[in-house]
Amino acid sequence: MPQSSGSVFRALYPLLGLLLGACAGITGGAEPTASEIALERALARWRAVERVNYSFKSTISCFCTSDFRAPKTVRVQNGVVVSVVDRATGTPEAPGNRPPIDSLFALVRRELAERPGNTQIEYDASLGYPRSVKLGMPESDAGSFVFVDSLVLLPK
Repeated sequence: MPQSSGSVFRALYPLLGLLLGACAGITGGAEPTASEIALERALARWRAVERVNYSFKSTISCFCTSDFRAPKTVRVQNGVVVSVVDRATGTPEAPGNRPPIDSLFALVRRELAERPGNTQIEYDASLGYPRSVKLGMPESDAGSFVFVDSLVLLPK
């Protein structure tokens, strides 16, 4: 039986954290690609913000349930998702259904290493967080899109 997208994110959190903390470059000894350089620059901008408390709006497009694809507001405290609310209905749901920004960076890093030709990312120009993440190709491998907008930094 296939896993839901939310359980996939929850299952990947430990691995994503390890990958995010890795100091080595993505490609080892090879020259980094333009996408890898963009990732590192964006991550440096995000880390410079030094905020672990924030909220953002998120939409995921994938071959998954319509409830999972619905636009959500995500609140993060101390780097951990503490609430996820459906923006249309106001219904709260399990915090594990959306990753924090740090986990999105780790997901991007993994995808660039595994499928660089099928990954497109747009970063916020000032804060560096991934605003749009296209993973795979929906027409051929059931890829997905993650959109993050309206990020608000909350008091420390």
